[in-house]
Amino acid sequence: MADHSEAEGLIEPEHVVPTHLNTPDRVGPLTVRQLNMLLGPTLFASPGGWALGHQVGAGIGVGGELGVAAAAVPILFGAAAALPLEPPIEHGLRKLLEYRVRPRTIGTAQMAAFTRIKEAGTDGVLRMSWKRECRAVWRLPTTNLRLAHTLQKQTAVRRWARFLDGLTCSVQIMVRATPVGIAQVVGQIANRGTPQAEALAAFLRAHAIGTGLVQRERYLVVGAEDEDQLADRARSIEDSLNRAGLPPQRIQDDPGHQHAMHDLIQACWSPRPHSATTIGPNVLRIEPQLVNADGQNCRTVVLSAWPRAVHTDWLAPLLDGPLPIDITVHIEPQDSERMCSRLDTKLRQYHSSPPSAARDTAIEDAELLRRALERRREHAFSVSVYFLIRAVTTKELEDRTKRVRQIVRELGGKTQVPRWEHAAGLASSVPIAEDRLRRRTVLDTSSLARTYPASSSTLVLAGGVPWGVTAHTQV
Repeated sequence: MADHSEAEGLIEPEHVVPTHLNTPDRVGPLTVRQLNMLLGPTLFASPGGWALGHQVGAGIGVGGELGVAAAAVPILFGAAAALPLEPPIEHGLRKLLEYRVRPRTIGTAQMAAFTRIKEAGTDGVLRMSWKRECRAVWRLPTTNLRLAHTLQKQTAVRRWARFLDGLTCSVQIMVRATPVGIAQVVGQIANRGTPQAEALAAFLRAHAIGTGLVQRERYLVVGAEDEDQLADRARSIEDSLNRAGLPPQRIQDDPGHQHAMHDLIQACWSPRPHSATTIGPNVLRIEPQLVNADGQNCRTVVLSAWPRAVHTDWLAPLLDGPLPIDITVHIEPQDSERMCSRLDTKLRQYHSSPPSAARDTAIEDAELLRRALERRREHAFSVSVYFLIRAVTTKELEDRTKRVRQIVRELGGKTQVPRWEHAAGLASSVPIAEDRLRRRTVLDTSSLARTYPASSSTLVLAGGVPWGVTAHTQV
């Protein structure tokens, strides 16, 4: 019995992700949006259509028939718009119209307007073209949670949760993945001619070359309206990260690396080497299902629904797996009082609905979250998660897309591949703290903290580490 209790203490329980902050308000079986889409055309547009159709058709003897047909058209459009689609149908129609109207190829002359970047300063400040807005970027250290004890994992999550609760502005977290080729390095080792060098080269050829090695860097980005506000936010962010056990490194020029900010931002936009004059691709071709940046195909996959329950580092198969994809998380703190008011509305709806087991569970979960928000044990955040997939060929892009979606599905989540929005998806996945897709989910602190961005299965030792292959990813 004691052994059983001890084993339970070593197993970390899953955290149930609240869904009540994302469900729309309802009136009976319909959401408020669906009700507006149905009643608006019926009460306002349909009578006008009937009057217009009756007047036009009266001259040719079909006033009644044409009036009925004209009155039915707005109702049919309203019914189509009320379909329970996510995103809603009007969103897709608007994006289709934008895709048809806007240019599908963006060159160097229009690139500055698209990227909205004015200058990547040597002082570590990324200046935007809109008013006086600017950004700061930090590189985050990593910690190996796979080898950590349960108590160490819980400590890391609690520290990260305190950092999140202390946020007063939006931040962007980006995990940048870069495929690594080591054939040249292995050749240099073998050319030394010693038995040890030849043995090491043979080992690396057998285990490393061709297995898809991936180098990852973690970045945090914060924006501000001007440089004075950015300096204040930078000090606060650095202090909070240090308390969370993640001492940050500001991306700025130093004697060992000139144009550090410029190189980072350019590498995220395009495989083309940086230019001294512009940031961004030379040519960006926009297609419905992807964008092509200087010959590299890019596609954004959206995490549209979170799993019902998550454990610490639940997204590790993608954050620290073998697929070379960039992962971006946009985090925006929400007002707790407004979230409490929203939950009160949900609870009134639940209490007035017919009794069922699902209803009782929803009421219990909503009340627990309501009390946690009221007592400031939890905070609410508007969060978006994007997976940016890059590939040279469309076949490779399709294969990686299927693997990403399959992994998320196995983890209990859902994904969507947006249509006509991949240019916005690329911009949302570059470390400039701009979420142009705006595919948001409202979460509590505990759910977001378990998406730990600094976890890495690599070993870190002063002076280097022995080369080997981990159980989960080739490193």
